[in-house]
Amino acid sequence: MEKENIKKILIIQTAFLGDIVLTIPLINNVKKMFFSSKIYVLTTPIGQKILKYQKVVDNILVYDKKGKDKGFFKFLDFVNILKVFNFDIVLCPHRSFRSGMLCFLSGIKTRYGFSNSQIKFCFNKIVPFKKDLYELERNLYFLQDFQENFDINTLDKTINFPLNNEKEKNSFYLLKKYLNKSIITIHVSSRWKTKKWPYKNFIKVIEYFSKKNFLVTVLGDKKKDIEINQYLLSNQNNTNIINLIGKTSIDDLISIIRNSNIYITNDSGPMHIAAALNIPIVAIFGPTTKSLGFFPYTQKAIVLEKKVHCRPCSKHGGDTCKKGHFDCMNKISYEEVIEATLKLL
Repeated sequence: MEKENIKKILIIQTAFLGDIVLTIPLINNVKKMFFSSKIYVLTTPIGQKILKYQKVVDNILVYDKKGKDKGFFKFLDFVNILKVFNFDIVLCPHRSFRSGMLCFLSGIKTRYGFSNSQIKFCFNKIVPFKKDLYELERNLYFLQDFQENFDINTLDKTINFPLNNEKEKNSFYLLKKYLNKSIITIHVSSRWKTKKWPYKNFIKVIEYFSKKNFLVTVLGDKKKDIEINQYLLSNQNNTNIINLIGKTSIDDLISIIRNSNIYITNDSGPMHIAAALNIPIVAIFGPTTKSLGFFPYTQKAIVLEKKVHCRPCSKHGGDTCKKGHFDCMNKISYEEVIEATLKLL
């Protein structure tokens, strides 16, 4: 299709938080190339919360595939919804079976998908999956057909999260000014259990920096990170520790990371938010490796990992160590994390 004939573009990304964050440069560059077109994004509820401040997005279609929209008949409802919009093209960086079928059944004539999609026959425009590239850069190859003499280095790779209100602008600024302390934010959780560094090590790091008079804010999931939450509850008289486990929205998360001096984290979605916000990162990687394309996309990061013969064990890790030893995480000491943090500070 000629560019001028493309009026409505759909981008589908219903994967995890990090995947959605890393799709933002694709969305931005699509708008630059098709500035007079309407850009729609089909994503998850958490994706909506991430993308709602991206001004280049004209409309967000929310597909709660694990909640109220779960099941085959709800899937068919979304197929029919997409048909109504009459999109000219769809770009689908999400490589799942369900996303592929949505593209195919929706009747959109021009359908772009990766060469390693689970059902690539659903697409009539195949985008080469570059294994050696970072995920953010892989996604930009969806634009190869639309730029003469395509050069990925000429595309905008930035991710912006604008200040969303005066409350965010002032809250942590005032807190830092009042306490006159550097803020270290530690994210102890991850979607996958084997991506979690042992809690006992996180506790050592929290204790070290709180004793050194840093303000340590701790993020996590109240249901999944019970052990460390109990530790924090038992130390709630320590004014240098702020327990935010299970207490933050996406907006809160962005605000907290934005106002941190350093961010210590497992391999998780919020890590990519920190990288986008240009916050120094200490990232702890166990079952996953750089070759998968999801390291922090910033020069201000130290990634701690160990050479273990079974890494990577899968794209996401898993809920249990397949070998039973969990050496990829157990061999990373709390002293190494403290040393890396001090180096970045």
